[in-house]
Amino acid sequence: APTALRAEADLLGALPGSLGVRIGPPADPGAEPGRAMPRPVVAARVRAEALPGGGRGFVAEDLGADADVRPGDWVRAADDVLFSGAAGFVVGVVEAVEPEPRNPTLLRRAWVRPRVSADRLSEVTVLAREAAVRRDAAPDGGGEPAPGGDASP
Repeated sequence: APTALRAEADLLGALPGSLGVRIGPPADPGAEPGRAMPRPVVAARVRAEALPGGGRGFVAEDLGADADVRPGDWVRAADDVLFSGAAGFVVGVVEAVEPEPRNPTLLRRAWVRPRVSADRLSEVTVLAREAAVRRDAAPDGGGEPAPGGDASP
């Protein structure tokens, strides 16, 4: 059975400078098998930034002018930098796309609103599986099976 752990949450503050992401259309769980592929996913990097309309979010800069990024697209972590198993985690939704001021002809940038506003969270619950063997259960360190686990290493 999963164990609930409590922790302070600030996804934006946890970013190590920038985060590799994949930007694409929202998942369509009701799509028919064999349908045409949705438009391609765009690889990008985001960094924490104040959003133009207020609040905190992310900005993905230096997107090519031909990158098919649209408001409403989901922004997913491309790797496990945020936490183990984070690849594919939806970190936000594209709010706006505009020309990049440094090179408006060739580049665009996307403003991303976090899917969960860290400013409005005081704590989160993280589900994690207990270790298969409790090493601290016996004085000899041998342990005994954890509930729902087995004794195999």
